[in-house]
Amino acid sequence: MSGKSITFSILSLITFIGIIIGIVFLFKLHFVLGIVGIFLIFIPIKLNRKAVEEVDGLFDKVLAKYVVPVVALIGVIFIVLLFTLWI
Repeated sequence: MSGKSITFSILSLITFIGIIIGIVFLFKLHFVLGIVGIFLIFIPIKLNRKAVEEVDGLFDKVLAKYVVPVVALIGVIFIVLLFTLWI
């Protein structure tokens, strides 16, 4: 098990959800700012790729390749639905 891989996976997930919340607020503020915010999504994607590169064991592999993207997708769906229904 690699501590770096687990750290990068958790950091990627937290950053991804935070950026999605930021993008929703930026779109509410101004459309152009929302489009600029979409480019920030490459930060957690890069962190997740780094986590996949640092994989040593089975737990790390499952966490970095499968769990983090699925939880991020569920988080995106939940956050987008929450803010669209909140309007």
